[in-house]
Amino acid sequence: MNSIKVLLMEDDPKDALRLREMLSQENNISFDLTCVDTLKKGLNYLTPEGPDVILVDLFLRGSQGLEIIRAVHAKAQKAPIIVLTKSHEELGLEAIRQG
Repeated sequence: MNSIKVLLMEDDPKDALRLREMLSQENNISFDLTCVDTLKKGLNYLTPEGPDVILVDLFLRGSQGLEIIRAVHAKAQKAPIIVLTKSHEELGLEAIRQG
């Protein structure tokens, strides 16, 4: 079975662990999860070979909001980007509007 390559850009270790645990509970799908805690580290992982999907917190150390989405999208135009936000609903909706 092939793994789905997931890049998680999250600077809260507790949230990253929660997501890792959730993905590990899937029985029919295997995930290869890479976690980074800054935009710069995340951009280094974006190559033509992957990841298959990118999970992005809108507030990372040194970066925030739509600048993160724009930078990720510019480097990984084909991979789906899933925005993670707890309390910034309007910012999440704006990220969706921008593609």
